Amino acid sequence: MTRVAIEPLLRGSTADEILALRICDPALGEGAFLLAAVAVIVEHLVAAGLPLGEARAGAARCVHGVDVDPRAVAAARAALAVGEDQLQVGDALAIDWPAAFPAVFARGGFDAVIGNPPYVRQEHLAAHKPLLRRFVSYDGAADLYVYFVELAHRLARPGGGSV
Repeated sequence: MTRVAIEPLLRGSTADEILALRICDPALGEGAFLLAAVAVIVEHLVAAGLPLGEARAGAARCVHGVDVDPRAVAAARAALAVGEDQLQVGDALAIDWPAAFPAVFARGGFDAVIGNPPYVRQEHLAAHKPLLRRFVSYDGAADLYVYFVELAHRLARPGGGSV
């Protein structure tokens, strides 16, 4: 699924164009989707002529994300060899994304938003309803994933995509 989502951004691109991409998982967990994204990016960077080590380091700089679980974020940071500036602990629906990722939003947002949004039934969201009312898609009966779909569209730059 990750390959299908980001391959159109990579196909026919130069190494510099690929290295400029920014991909986000707003509910990253331990980073499975971002790890897959890095693997696909590395393939394209190597095909574009970069040595494998340089391709791996460059691809890792392309990914960003947020999760509420500090242990999961720590595991993702370790697996991807990235820092706090790329993978942050926080509630994706509540954080100020432009403030959290200023360089990305200076360019207009993420090139792609990927991931598996949390599926939390609306019956378990009573404490979160005030926050969720800020979303256009707010409906007192909507499950949590609905708000993540809207968030993905908000995070993608004009012309970017989300899956």
